[in-house]
Amino acid sequence: MWELFVEERDLENEIGQAYRIQYYILVEEAEAAGSVCCESYGIRIVVSGSGETQSESLRNVTLRAAIIDKLVHKMADHLVTPTTLRDIVEDWMAVG
Repeated sequence: MWELFVEERDLENEIGQAYRIQYYILVEEAEAAGSVCCESYGIRIVVSGSGETQSESLRNVTLRAAIIDKLVHKMADHLVTPTTLRDIVEDWMAVG
């Protein structure tokens, strides 16, 4: 598995502390139908600031590169954090 850096956002919280959110696409080989290899894509989000780092990953979200690219950019636009990553992806998958 490897990860592809997509975007980062530098922000401040309500008390003026700076932090950074980084968004990555996870890429790994997946076996389908017994012998066909393809790539499976996931997302990793990392927040760092004030000496702390929080990270969350979800593997195998989709087999389609265009879909994961669109999803990760939308997450960056809406400042999705590691804490809410799983809920956001589950809701996204539920609506199809």
